[in-house]
Amino acid sequence: MNNQDRNQYLEVFKHITRNSPYSIHKSYFDNSCSVALYLHLHPEMELLYLEEGSFTFKIEEKLYSMKAGEAIFVPQNMLHTAIEQSEHGIFRAICFAPEFLTANMGQRDIQTYVHALVQSGVDYTLLLQGEEWKEVIGCLKSLFTQAEKLENPELLVRGYLLVIWQHLYEQHISKILGETKKSRKEMQLEGVIQFMHTHFAEDLSLGDLAEQAHMSEGQFCRIFKQVTGNTPFTYLKKYRITKSCLFLSETDKKISEICSLCGFNNISYYNREFLQVMETTPSKYRAEAQRYYSHST
Repeated sequence: MNNQDRNQYLEVFKHITRNSPYSIHKSYFDNSCSVALYLHLHPEMELLYLEEGSFTFKIEEKLYSMKAGEAIFVPQNMLHTAIEQSEHGIFRAICFAPEFLTANMGQRDIQTYVHALVQSGVDYTLLLQGEEWKEVIGCLKSLFTQAEKLENPELLVRGYLLVIWQHLYEQHISKILGETKKSRKEMQLEGVIQFMHTHFAEDLSLGDLAEQAHMSEGQFCRIFKQVTGNTPFTYLKKYRITKSCLFLSETDKKISEICSLCGFNNISYYNREFLQVMETTPSKYRAEAQRYYSHST
């Protein structure tokens, strides 16, 4: 899968709810599953711990061989799946938004420890194995074990995540940030990309987008393609499709209604573009997620 297909498989499972800013899952896989974890992405970060068995974890085009006792950190909006699994196994995962970490932090700390990385656009995936990460894996195991014993474990979960993040920052994230600087072109597009994310369901014109970026239409198209790898409307189309996946997972709305809510005015066009981007139909995508999560607790 090439870079232009990135950010197209938005997971059809709601991690963040009004009552919980994170979600924890315990999942089982065996020979009845074609894959241990189907291909998807989500806007939350994820820490996954392989409790039993083995599999190959794929993030974008990178492969990581994992065995019991190892963990992996998955950044936001990264395509990932688990394939070539053993006969049976168990993994636990926690998905959380950056805001769960930054609650009650000062603005300077938020920017330094979390947002600078989230906004950098770089891949900071990390396989946690060996003595170097023994303490982090121990914290992760304790988080899962203790959280399931409590009716409301939010404080405990946040405490463990902050400890884990401290280690990740010191041993991994700070090094990446030291090597990464945003280009002037990337900074120029931050506002218009946020505008597209906010107004994706509206009928946006090229003039609207160029105006938000304070550029001519030609200059805007050229710089947008250089930075994102997509034309503005290809990017917008893909974003609309990923948002439609949230409606597929979180509501029982008809596909025709979801099509309209996400800025598509033609159901045939929506179905065709969804198939091209997601490599499946909206109805099959929803069914696959329901089948997968029937194996989870």
